Amino acid sequence: MRRIFVAGIGTNVGKTVVSAVLVEALKADYFKP
Repeated sequence: MRRIFVAGIGTNVGKTVVSAVLVEALKADYFKP
């Protein structure tokens, strides 16, 4: 199983957008703690 961790320092850098694109492209599940 492949795991991808999206991180960024600061707000408004696009982490959620990048995560959404990756989830859709990889047909994966998304977990936000």
